[in-house]
Amino acid sequence: MFESKKTKLKAISNIPYSEMKKELARRRLISFIEYMKEDYKTQWFHRDIAIQLQRIYAGEIKRLMLFVPPQNGKSTLASRYFPAWVFGKNPNTRIIHAAYGYDLVQGFSRDIQRIIDTPEYYSIFENTTLNDNHVRANSSKGYKRTVEEFEIVNSTGSYYCSSVGGGITGKSCDIAIIDDPIKGAADANSKTIRDNIWNWYNGDLLTRIRNESKIIIIMTRWHVDDLAGRLLKKEPNKWTVVSYPAIKENNDNNNDIRNIGEPLWANEHSLEMLLDKQKSNPSMFAALYQQNPVIQGGNIVKSEWFKYCDFEEFKKIKGDRPIDFWLDTAYTDKTKADPSGIIATCFVNGKMYIINAKKVHYEFPELIEFIKLWVKENGYTSGSRIFIEPKANGLSVIQHLKKQTGLNVLKGKEPKGDKTTRLEVAAPSIQADKVVLIKDIWNDSFISEICSFPSVAHDEYVDVIGYAIDYYYNKQTPAIIW
Repeated sequence: MFESKKTKLKAISNIPYSEMKKELARRRLISFIEYMKEDYKTQWFHRDIAIQLQRIYAGEIKRLMLFVPPQNGKSTLASRYFPAWVFGKNPNTRIIHAAYGYDLVQGFSRDIQRIIDTPEYYSIFENTTLNDNHVRANSSKGYKRTVEEFEIVNSTGSYYCSSVGGGITGKSCDIAIIDDPIKGAADANSKTIRDNIWNWYNGDLLTRIRNESKIIIIMTRWHVDDLAGRLLKKEPNKWTVVSYPAIKENNDNNNDIRNIGEPLWANEHSLEMLLDKQKSNPSMFAALYQQNPVIQGGNIVKSEWFKYCDFEEFKKIKGDRPIDFWLDTAYTDKTKADPSGIIATCFVNGKMYIINAKKVHYEFPELIEFIKLWVKENGYTSGSRIFIEPKANGLSVIQHLKKQTGLNVLKGKEPKGDKTTRLEVAAPSIQADKVVLIKDIWNDSFISEICSFPSVAHDEYVDVIGYAIDYYYNKQTPAIIW
């Protein structure tokens, strides 16, 4: 066995470096991009996006959504180099490509063709060629090549591009790529345009899909009711969703190597610049950069009702008032399932200050440990109370926390009414300037959920803010000591 490994190592060492780079380019999408585009500035999230796209190609997943802020290279990866790499891996692949406008998607088509036309590409994938390029005499006859459609010579692979809403009748595909189906805020705010996109997706694109076909939607979120929003509401379990917010707010993406509060690509979009954008237009920033679109104004609760306070100012107001904690518990590490939600509050001078908010996906032991650490990090003292929603897993959390930690854990009475009713009861207190948020990175996602309810996949913050307001102002769900 030792001799066998030694022989293999020797064989590898004899391979020229240039050939090793080519082999890596054949195997890995990110290596392919780096080989073809030497000035490509690869960041950690580019590698992660490439991995997700490779999973699509391999058939590990069939429905993928990638949410990326503007100007971070999403289209270079997904709409230019990924199709070219796929054609190299399998020249028989059929791809349909769509974007909000013909000019945009036709630009993608030209770029893909230019990549395939290069000597560098041919040196990696010599079996993938287009009409009149690296083709022996007469072998390219009959193979289409236009700006909107081309075929792979001597193969059954093909590419067809169209605008979202354009006709794709008669085309079939193995991979469908939708890159930014919405042009901008004006289109996003038009229900007619959103409906047209939805009808095109269901009436045109899905008719081109077979059992083994894959769909990629890569976009910047503009609206809670955009194509991604409707699909996640209708069929949440079908989609793998990977989001890359401009500023990290939570640990939902296990592949995100950043610390909370760090920018996605500091060299291109500094934290200072991002915070300035956030300050100038919070709702637009929440959607475009954080991938947490908010219904303008809100449904039950309006975004403009929330007031804000700097942490230093809050410390002066707080005095010796204790911090309370409110939890809606679930225990699972599956990101498609409901997370646990927790907020830290302080009731001072007739106002409820929300100091921090967080959601996590943890199995039971990890959830218990997280709660212990999080409440202490956020100001737990002997006067603090931890209120936990009274449901089956909530009772287990209460029991274990009291037994293992001695924390002041309280069980609330069963809330009255459904979630919509409870938020409607809470809304007047928010409107009356009685709820103040301590300014921090979590504000966007928190407001997005509250103001978008009930048009949201998860509503843990709705639960906990309802419990807190009900307790502080209405005294309808007083806690009882367990």
